[in-house]
Amino acid sequence: MQAQKGSKRVGYFFDESIGAHASMEAALLKPHIMRLTHELIKAYGLQQHLSMCSCRQQWQPLDAHAANVFHTDAYLTFLQQLDYNGTEALEDAPNFVLNPSVCFSESAWEYSSIYTGASVAAAQGLAQGAYDIAINWMGGQSHARRDCASGFSYLNDVVLAILALLKTHERVMFVNFDAWHSSGVEEAFYTTDRVLCVSFHRYGEGLFPGSGGLADTGEGAGKHHNVNIPVSDGFDDANAEAVLIPILNAATARFQPHAIVCCAGAGVVSGDRLGCLNMTLSTHTAALQTLTAVGCPLLVLGSGGYTQLNTARAFCNATASLCQVSLPPEIPSSVCEDYLPDYKLPVPPTVMTNKNTAESLENVKAACLQTISSMPARAAPTKPTKAEAPADTAEAMAVSAESAPAAAEEAPAVELVAEGAPAVPESSQDPPSEAAAPEAVDEVPASDEVPMDVDDSAPEANGAADGAADEGAGGEDVGEGAEEGGDDEL
Repeated sequence: MQAQKGSKRVGYFFDESIGAHASMEAALLKPHIMRLTHELIKAYGLQQHLSMCSCRQQWQPLDAHAANVFHTDAYLTFLQQLDYNGTEALEDAPNFVLNPSVCFSESAWEYSSIYTGASVAAAQGLAQGAYDIAINWMGGQSHARRDCASGFSYLNDVVLAILALLKTHERVMFVNFDAWHSSGVEEAFYTTDRVLCVSFHRYGEGLFPGSGGLADTGEGAGKHHNVNIPVSDGFDDANAEAVLIPILNAATARFQPHAIVCCAGAGVVSGDRLGCLNMTLSTHTAALQTLTAVGCPLLVLGSGGYTQLNTARAFCNATASLCQVSLPPEIPSSVCEDYLPDYKLPVPPTVMTNKNTAESLENVKAACLQTISSMPARAAPTKPTKAEAPADTAEAMAVSAESAPAAAEEAPAVELVAEGAPAVPESSQDPPSEAAAPEAVDEVPASDEVPMDVDDSAPEANGAADGAADEGAGGEDVGEGAEEGGDDEL
């Protein structure tokens, strides 16, 4: 294992006991997958290249007050009641779910406060200059709305991390490359020009979450600040090089972000049980390296992935890439017995039909580049002097939800979609339409929060595409339950 010169400072946020929150009853596999990922990272010795940030030592789970910056009081109260009054609380569950695929585990609040606390603490570490890159593979739960859960996303750590970065950064770019559209993030920032959302995902009728069409490009100030890259089954490495990478390069060059948040899900990796895409680990890391080349603070989150060992491989390999470390292909002997039959780190491509045609991909690429070119061009951000990292960055951090850094200058207000009926109906494929004016959001008394102007005309972002989207994103019908349920066994 060799590290390259000039390696960046990388913070790695984890919880040794996260695996305890896996639930067969709720089909919640990710905590178990995070345990496998953490063990593989340690087996390769990557901790010597990372600033290890452990839960309840360098950072704390997020409390309800901090989560209330985005999520509603009623929803947070419901989640907390699951811990001590689960039977009665479950009677109210239908009021706090967006689709039938949602299953609440008994520890849903504790689990979600852990992965969200890690994402917010990582964002704060980047804002303080403690790291160049921060990693939280537990995070990336991008589907939750202000007032309800969606899929396995209970709290939306992605939105909360972006809001934390907006306190000190004028512009934040969000990138999702996973098999599932980041519906909750799109909805939250659909009307602001301070956040550029770029989502690469599998798209088609009946696929979870049902949103992410080419026609959804933002509204109001956020017009042309939402870029969806919908693709079909079998999207492979050559397709990514021809479509995904050029779009990412064009978006970063046009928007000139001050910070980037990326959901680098493993659902795109070959062999994923639900993702049905066909990218190898080298392309997964190539997309990440495209973002690291921008040179601004980068927060990397885990998002999806439902073939357990391949997800662990992908996240471990990406961690090494972000540390500029080359890993041997052989799985270390201490954990190799889990990785039958070949004991190898690389994931070979799957023999499958690629439903993406050259014409459909060209249509998707052209539509995305047109949206990007229609967005106002920004000047490159001034490079601040890099702060000296403490001798032991992880020990010096001790970040909590209450210790968010103050902005040098007060950032402009961020317009978020107001609470009320979710704006992205996950089972819908209908085109955008005007939503009824939502009720005003209660003011949250916290001096370090980003002010949020409620947009009374927030559109209903949808999962429909225009003619070009229909050409570029076919796919077989898969119900939400099957898409989110996951058929792995712990």
